Amino acid sequence: MEKITDILAARVFSEDGEYLGRVFELRSPGEPEHGETNATRIIGELLYSRRGWLELLRLRKTEVRSVEWKSVKKVDRKGIVIKG
Repeated sequence: MEKITDILAARVFSEDGEYLGRVFELRSPGEPEHGETNATRIIGELLYSRRGWLELLRLRKTEVRSVEWKSVKKVDRKGIVIKG
């Protein structure tokens, strides 16, 4: 994965290989960027959930989980592996 947008919707797994959900938001400290992009922008937090169609249609509440970016062990084409 080369771009932050490649991480959105990526699968999230525990170190044990358990599927935890998909990334739906990345958070970064600082003000939002407008126009020019910052190649050195730091990701501070990753939000993920096991959202399904019922959650997307707002017929069921979504359980959102977050993890600090420093807990990310690996990012590749298969997904993201986090500690714990």
